[in-house]
Amino acid sequence: MGNRVKLIEKAEVRDDVLPVYEQVELARGGTVPNMFKMLGYSKEMLEPALGVANFCGLETKVPARHKQLAYLAVSRKNDCEYCLERHSVAGLKQGLSAAQIEALHQPGELIDNPAFDNRERVIIRFAEELTITGNLTSETFELLREFYGDEEIVELVYTAASANMFNRLARAFEVELEPAFKK
Repeated sequence: MGNRVKLIEKAEVRDDVLPVYEQVELARGGTVPNMFKMLGYSKEMLEPALGVANFCGLETKVPARHKQLAYLAVSRKNDCEYCLERHSVAGLKQGLSAAQIEALHQPGELIDNPAFDNRERVIIRFAEELTITGNLTSETFELLREFYGDEEIVELVYTAASANMFNRLARAFEVELEPAFKK
């Protein structure tokens, strides 16, 4: 596997993209992840993508750990190594347990895994269903309603939809995982 398109390094970016790279470096420990280097061709692609990506780590109506769990469930279902590995680190930082991260990296169903409570199982169920079908059954939507209001459900669906977008970008372009994230 190798990147199918050239990753744009900081020294190669257009003048209008340079401030965006500098913003990413400040927020991400001095580096620009390969996913964003792939989008570095255009400020018009990169800036909105950053906003979407950053949302998953924010404490909003839905705790960041729940958004990371949704993101990871999507990435697992899509078999997106890049996103699964990157968001495993983010998930740990946001409060997911090592046992939960380990479970997300194992094959098989998660519905009965003791590492997850009932709310977390609903998050996994909805994220997987949305990924597989592009929709939610009434039953799954009602399960979400047991734990969340409208604004929170919108946040969770937005997170899962954005994970699907980034998964598809990473897989289509075979974006390589940075060495620091490889096992």
